[in-house]
Amino acid sequence: EGVFWYPTGTLRLNRPFNRALAFILHIIPAHFLDLFSRMMGKRPIMVKIQGKLVKAVECLTYFTTHQWRFKDDNVRELLSHLGAKDRMLFDFDVTNISWEHYLEGYVLGFREYLFKQSADTLPSCRRHMWRLYWIDQITKLLAIIFFWRFLMKRSKKLRDVWTKFLNLLVQMARLIPFL
Repeated sequence: EGVFWYPTGTLRLNRPFNRALAFILHIIPAHFLDLFSRMMGKRPIMVKIQGKLVKAVECLTYFTTHQWRFKDDNVRELLSHLGAKDRMLFDFDVTNISWEHYLEGYVLGFREYLFKQSADTLPSCRRHMWRLYWIDQITKLLAIIFFWRFLMKRSKKLRDVWTKFLNLLVQMARLIPFL
């Protein structure tokens, strides 16, 4: 509830590129939204929220940028020594977990107990997220088109390369036999 853009995430190994994208895609829009909030007479909060998100990401960076291996040899050994009755009583065999069901319950619990959002609003939230997804996709497509048009207007060399590429594609398409 209350989401105004489709949430996405991409993992990048290049820190300067990641910071540049974060600045362009998060910090600048937050400032624009706060400016808009001020103009509407409301309290600006987006830059503050972005700052908190940046701090949270920095805290988690070490854990998200390293690989972890956990050995469970002792747990497997213990499980192999349990009798049938004890296995039912102390069910800790992770191979029996339905991860899809577990994650669904995890997300629904997170939503209900942490965000205090009712399960009754799920259908409307799903419709809203579906709309936001398509708005996000169309926005990305338009940004690419506008950027491409900008480059094409500015560079004759790029226009020439693009024309040669399209001519090559047309020539290759002519070679394809049609049934």
